[in-house]
Amino acid sequence: EKANSTAKMIRLSLLLPLSSRPISTSVRSRLSARGLRPFSSSSLNRDSALVSPEDLDRILSESTTKVIDASWHMPNTNRNGLQEFLKGPRIPGASFFDIDVVSDQTSDLPHMLPSAEEFRKYVAYLGMSSSDDIVVYDSLGMFSAPRVWWMFKFFSHANVYVLNGGLPAWMKTGKSIDESTLEKVKDPVHRGEFQATADTHYVVGIDEMKELVSEKGAVILDARSTARFTGEAPDPRGARAGHMPGASSLPFTNVLNEDGISMKSREDLHEVFKMMKIGDKRIVSSCGSGVTACVVALALHELGHKGWQNLAIYDGSWAEWGATEGCEVVTGKEE
Repeated sequence: EKANSTAKMIRLSLLLPLSSRPISTSVRSRLSARGLRPFSSSSLNRDSALVSPEDLDRILSESTTKVIDASWHMPNTNRNGLQEFLKGPRIPGASFFDIDVVSDQTSDLPHMLPSAEEFRKYVAYLGMSSSDDIVVYDSLGMFSAPRVWWMFKFFSHANVYVLNGGLPAWMKTGKSIDESTLEKVKDPVHRGEFQATADTHYVVGIDEMKELVSEKGAVILDARSTARFTGEAPDPRGARAGHMPGASSLPFTNVLNEDGISMKSREDLHEVFKMMKIGDKRIVSSCGSGVTACVVALALHELGHKGWQNLAIYDGSWAEWGATEGCEVVTGKEE
């Protein structure tokens, strides 16, 4: 029954790549046994998780380059990422990744992490394999794509990147786009060979979050707007207004350039985080529902903070903390 549910979930929500070039199982297994990756996109900068439109354009036709549109919008915007993807424009060959579908369907909280098996099945249905270079983008530039980047990191896929500036930057530079209108999603025609292993160090649950807050055992970076952090603005999901005791306000927009769509340079990011007084403590990022916290995590990654100690996300974020009895909420500026 669960397998049927998974298949139905995928049929309803995913669009397969418009072009897939499968590598035979025998070839892939031989290369894997020798520690090699077939047709690796060697032109990517492995030190950075960001890919420029020019970088992606150079490798777009490679068989191991897979592109994901991870567009997601806040509930109060009346926008739908999948419907916009089907209508176009989109990057040629891209698949759509729905964070509300690829999630824990038993939870009342929005887009909580799915199991490793559910993630593996979904990504494999997209035609992606563990040997692929995966590039994620969104229609706003730098908003929901980092969430999917972080999900792949959580499930132990190292070769995942974010298109810096997303679809707006791609279109601004005059790269080719697919403007055709797609009436519906397509049934799978090729499955990838993807393996997913959850690295639970990358995620923080509510019980651990309570301990970290109580013992001041981590730097907690809150990626929501300043007004939501102080409690001056209401929570869009109806949770209590304010923030966790000891948390520091770092709106995700602070790590973006003035264009609002692309990540700041490493030099500028250094100046941003210098004010956070991180020191040697563990870092946990939080936001409204675990999406824009991943923008902050991506910025930390670009500064060289690449271990789980610095890229952990409180998955339930404010949607959980602000609505849970017994979780202390404070208002005003940070202490």
